[in-house]
Amino acid sequence: MSLNFRCGSFTRIKDLSDKRRLPRLGKIRLGVKAVTASGKEYPREVSHFIVPPEVAAVYGEKPTQLDVMFPINDIETVFPQAYKFYGSGRGLKCVGNGESALRLDEKTQVMSERACPCELLEKGACQRRAHLLVMLPNVSVGGIYQIDMGSYHSIVDLNSGLDYVQALVGRFAMVPLILKRVPRETHEGGKKAVHYPLQILLAQADMKTVEALRDDNRRVLTAAARLAIAPPKDGNPAVNGEAVDEVFDVGPEESGGEGDASPDSSVASEGATPCPESTLHATPAEEPSPASVDATVAAPPPPPPPTPPPKNGGNGDPTASAAQQAAILKLAMKAGIEEGVVLEKIRGVTQGTAAQMIVSLQRGDLTGFRQAA
Repeated sequence: MSLNFRCGSFTRIKDLSDKRRLPRLGKIRLGVKAVTASGKEYPREVSHFIVPPEVAAVYGEKPTQLDVMFPINDIETVFPQAYKFYGSGRGLKCVGNGESALRLDEKTQVMSERACPCELLEKGACQRRAHLLVMLPNVSVGGIYQIDMGSYHSIVDLNSGLDYVQALVGRFAMVPLILKRVPRETHEGGKKAVHYPLQILLAQADMKTVEALRDDNRRVLTAAARLAIAPPKDGNPAVNGEAVDEVFDVGPEESGGEGDASPDSSVASEGATPCPESTLHATPAEEPSPASVDATVAAPPPPPPPTPPPKNGGNGDPTASAAQQAAILKLAMKAGIEEGVVLEKIRGVTQGTAAQMIVSLQRGDLTGFRQAA
């Protein structure tokens, strides 16, 4: 009798039975599929969110801002970010953070640690991927929606916004926020374009509201500690028909151009469908026809590569490839560095040095070029 009582008392598992997982309700996308004059599909950014029907019922078909909340106060869970390489398959083959990575060994099928980044980033095979997981309280508090992206500006601005809310309130979990598509004018190769990265900010930022939110921190954080959310759905964007086959793609939003820009009123071409698993920051391999892509949204072609330097850097390491030089020139000129300074800086550099320069520029580090200037 005593044994039955003792066995019957073990009905809960510590740190497990009290967890409450919120399901993933759907995806919100940042663009649509468009078609070039030759019939090739590619992802095209639009100025609004592409939302599921239940969200459209609340915000309309083309919302540019959404009321959002985060169920838990863990940025690594609600906004995971990494360099990712998928190869030609659907599954992930390498994931890294810019210092170290785990790469799949095709023979043993075991993930092993290695340095990050590597040559795959320079070639464009490895790309930034981030997944924002949010609640839409005006639609449903029963789960989360996922937004995929690869934009430098979106990732930086979202991290900045969440850090600011955390510093101001003491948490970002269960704080009413606004997620917006914000027009950003960029200049690439002398051509102007408008893109729409994401920003997040407090729905109400007056001190009375902020103080009321602070007063509720203990209760909210205690309750949020019990919650868990389904991990983001991930997969090779190229297999999903999202990515464009290019030698090197830094994403059209990566521009140093600043300034206020008016939102583009254009929308997806007639008959276009939402782009699955969308990062939507690749440019088409062929110039699309004017009928299918608005000139202010379509990403302009990259500038021509500079003349290749000699075949080696003087120490046995091959000099930077034409693709590397073009990528450096493109990134540096977007950041406002004069072309002559860039060409002088990359003259005779090795492939290893060029790869490091590309990564630094993608992170917004212009120290080396500023010194040269």
